[in-house]
This record gives sequence, structure tokens and C-alpha cells, in this order.
Amino acid sequence: MDIVDNVIPMEEVNRLNNFFISNEWTFQTRSPTLRFQNMVLKHRGLPLIKTFPLARFPLHNASKFLHIIQKMYPDYEIEDDFVGVLMHPKDFTHTPHYDFFEDQYIGKQYQMKRILFYCVPEWKPEWGGNTEFYGRWNNEKEVPDVCQIKPNRMNVFDWDEYHTGTPWDAPIPRVVITLYLWKNTEAKIKKKIYRYIWGHAPTYSEVYPDAKPWK
Repeated sequence: MDIVDNVIPMEEVNRLNNFFISNEWTFQTRSPTLRFQNMVLKHRGLPLIKTFPLARFPLHNASKFLHIIQKMYPDYEIEDDFVGVLMHPKDFTHTPHYDFFEDQYIGKQYQMKRILFYCVPEWKPEWGGNTEFYGRWNNEKEVPDVCQIKPNRMNVFDWDEYHTGTPWDAPIPRVVITLYLWKNTEAKIKKKIYRYIWGHAPTYSEVYPDAKPWK
């Protein structure tokens, strides 16, 4: 896990936050992500969830942010199908998980990076909502490393890191831009992760056929 602060100007954070909270979004109700999450929650005796609060959005609205990320990681590529916004409700049941990992990909962690960008205008420590990391594949630990949520903070981690969001209680929404960065990644891996995230949902270009390009 790496933490990067002050990624973009705060005026842009505020603009993006206002964009996300001023619109209605369609969250996941049938994806494998939701199904696997509930399998884990049921096994652990925790309340199940009805939706996974991940949505697509027209990416030209975040073009400044995406261009900056591309400059920060020039050897990686950003694909439209793997960018979204997370807006967890306060009563969402969190549990540690891997976004994607299998034994056969040990040693290939460099092929993909995960990014969580906390797109909030303010955040107080007592509001909670941090992201916790419990080690790596087959090497989990009980005491986590914690990424505290802060405005304009980015959390970058590998696909074999065991992590979870945490409960929160704030007077403002918890808005997080999420994306994957790819480097020499096999097409079959991207396809597998796409199915895990979106199931058989339409692609970005099918959802927003007339959207302006962000690149």
C-alpha cells in the first residue's frame, strides 16, 4: 500500500465531489462481486447487502484527474471499463477481501495496480471510513495497516493485498473514485476481472456511446 496526498487541486476535488453527489447512479445488483461478497458475509454471520455501491460515470468529467494519474504511472494504462465511483452507504457491511488474486499470478503483481481516490471536500478522523490492509495472499495478519481517509488522498495497492473498508458516520457522503492500472496484462485476466466487477453488464462504451473521450 502506498499513500499519495494532494493528487489534484482541491478545487477539482470539490467539483468532482459535487458532480457525484448531485447525480443519481445505478449500482450493482447482479454482479459476481455482490454474490461473492454475500457468500463471505453469510459465512462470517454478518448481514448481507442488496447492492454493491459501484457505478460507472462519464469519464470526461474526471479527465484532469485521469490525466494526472496517467502521468504519475506512464508505464501503465487506464481503460474506461475499469474506472468507477464507490459510494458506500453508512449501513454497508464491510469485510476483508481480495479484489482479484489466484496462486498462478504470484510474482505478477506488477501487472495491475488498484487505486482508491478519496474524493471528499473534508473528512474528520472520528467519522471513520478508513481502508484497512491485512497483509497479502497466503500471508494475512490480524493487525492492519490503516489508510486514513482524507480529502485528495490516493491509496495505491497491489491485487494480492487483503483489505476492507470500515464503517463510517459523517454528515457528507463517502465518495471514492476507483480504478485499475494495467501493465502487460493478459487479455484473459482483464476479461476475468471485468466479469467479476460488472458481470455481463454492458461495457463503458455501450453505456455511454456518445460520451466525450477523456484522453
